[in-house]
Amino acid sequence: MLSPEIGLRVVVHDPRVIPFPEDEGFNIPAGVSTSVSIKQKKYNYLEGTCYNEDSANNIRTIATCRKWCLEKMFWQQCNCTRGQSPSYRFMKEWKTRPARRCSYFNIDDKLCIDFVNFEFLSRVDSCDCVSPCKETVYDVQTTYTNPNLKFFTVAQNLKNLYTGSDLCSDGDNNTARLHIYLNSLDHEVVEELASYTWETLLCNVGGNFGLFIGLSVVSVAEVLEVLFDLLVTYIRRRGT
Repeated sequence: MLSPEIGLRVVVHDPRVIPFPEDEGFNIPAGVSTSVSIKQKKYNYLEGTCYNEDSANNIRTIATCRKWCLEKMFWQQCNCTRGQSPSYRFMKEWKTRPARRCSYFNIDDKLCIDFVNFEFLSRVDSCDCVSPCKETVYDVQTTYTNPNLKFFTVAQNLKNLYTGSDLCSDGDNNTARLHIYLNSLDHEVVEELASYTWETLLCNVGGNFGLFIGLSVVSVAEVLEVLFDLLVTYIRRRGT
């Protein structure tokens, strides 16, 4: 495959989340040892609108939903497919997609793609995308070092370990090495709660009444008691 970079593209994600390497992840250059430190974060959306991902095989994040929404707009308005990632094959409508691929070399396709991108940004809320009730993400930090070729050569000779066919050759070192590890065994849990609930509303209303007119629960009880006494007195007078 012809590409401007030599190496690999890596995305660290939840196994049930569909990745999009063209927008997410990081590159691993060839001939360099890459160490990746990851930290786990769990998001719990306890209030508001969310969907329960326990009944789904794949978790559809907001980013995934919007990518699919944009792809459908290309199908409908440009009559061609734009997404190249295998992740689009998880779409239910994938079998009914247009057979022709969009091309920037076609002036009509280019104008249509630019128009759809602009229209999508102007009405992105119309995609009806909601967050999953539970979501796991990973914060990634990468470091790069040059490999010690002598160490890998000795390890390959003594333990018969395959460390790449380019270590002992005179050519360029094209082997990409990746080491992924957890930053710590702890993980961060972020919970989304409603900032203004019915209980908060009632407390604020009661507090405002007490502030402006001096009304309290005791005052309300006393007013009700006076009204009851007046009603009883009126009924007695009417009876006599």
